[in-house]
Amino acid sequence: MPLKMVFIVFEGIDGSGKTTQVKLLEKYLSSKTKSILLTAEPQKKPIGILIREIIRSNSTPKEAIALLFAADRIDHIKNTIIPGMDKYDFILSDRYFYTSYVYQSLQGCDKTWLKEINKGIIEPDMIILIDAEIEDFLNRRGENKVIFENIEFQKKARQKYLELAKTKSNVVVIDGSRNVDEVHNSIVNAVNERFDI
Repeated sequence: MPLKMVFIVFEGIDGSGKTTQVKLLEKYLSSKTKSILLTAEPQKKPIGILIREIIRSNSTPKEAIALLFAADRIDHIKNTIIPGMDKYDFILSDRYFYTSYVYQSLQGCDKTWLKEINKGIIEPDMIILIDAEIEDFLNRRGENKVIFENIEFQKKARQKYLELAKTKSNVVVIDGSRNVDEVHNSIVNAVNERFDI
């Protein structure tokens, strides 16, 4: 059993398999009789729902969208993550601040400003970055395409994620070009190596 609650965040470009992998890790950890809180950003609460609607409309200023993401994150931290810290062994989040940092900086938001409006976030114990060439992910997507699905944009996002990974010691880069089971096994191995499960 971990000495304390472990907070793990899944990141990667659209279509990278984050949602599938976070659910598989939840299932694995549950099989080890661990208590798990599975969460995501944006949330399925009023601010998160508004964000999804605004992204589809593609007409709201980028700074306004960044502020909405930050507001959703504050709510996520204060009303989900912090209360869960005393109740669960693991908190798993499908996306977190790093999505905002990568995507919104690519849309032209100032990086320093993005960090400032997200000041005080809880730093994850581990960030699992599922990485592969955009072409490896194209067949994974259904009809749910939004502005972020632009291929060139996703290539730039991948590079930003890899740059970010070089600056943070808690990032584990996982080769997402393999099949679902192989990716899952790599994630399980990384989690087992880092934490006492």
